Amino acid sequence: MFWNKKAKAAETSPHDTAPDQARIEAPASTPQAAARGGVFMSYRRSSALITDHVHEKITTRLAGAAVFLDRNDIEPGAAFPDRLRAAAQDSAVMLVIIGRDWISAQDERTFRRRLDMPGDWVRQEIEAALAGDALVIPVLVEGAPMPTAEQLPDSIVELADKNAFTLSRDHFNEDVNKLIDFLSTRLPRSASVGEDGRKFPEPAMLRPVPLTPEQ
Repeated sequence: MFWNKKAKAAETSPHDTAPDQARIEAPASTPQAAARGGVFMSYRRSSALITDHVHEKITTRLAGAAVFLDRNDIEPGAAFPDRLRAAAQDSAVMLVIIGRDWISAQDERTFRRRLDMPGDWVRQEIEAALAGDALVIPVLVEGAPMPTAEQLPDSIVELADKNAFTLSRDHFNEDVNKLIDFLSTRLPRSASVGEDGRKFPEPAMLRPVPLTPEQ
């Protein structure tokens, strides 16, 4: 089972930063690697291993799809507040990975609930996606329940009305594949990849070659 695998070495992520240290502001320009028309993965670091597994499955099956994961797609020295907002606003779909402590996670210094802090990165990512045209999908993992409107700050209360997708422990791979099947209908068309890694090109890429008289 993937959740028993040893987690890969931790990398620096905006989600490791205290939420009151900065506030995402509108970027002066759109970063080159923003997930325009792709998938933005929003998560808390306690669910980083599951998020990595889902990210790997998506990028394996959907060749060419832009799947934004902060640890992979924000270069050293980049202004990550700008990158996060641009990627969240430009995405076609935001997957909000909700684990058991997503709603109750506390700031390590003030012990305030992170979602109640305007500088919480997860809160800001969802605010940016809801303000844009992205389809926001709550993805429930680790047996987490769907947050209620009363548990959410006003700026993201709309999340409570979104139909959630559950990744169960017993049928995780099957559930992820169903999620990917749905994503493939919402993302820009690109070559798909099967479970064995073989690419299946779009029909438009298959062009017959005229035979010569000898053939």
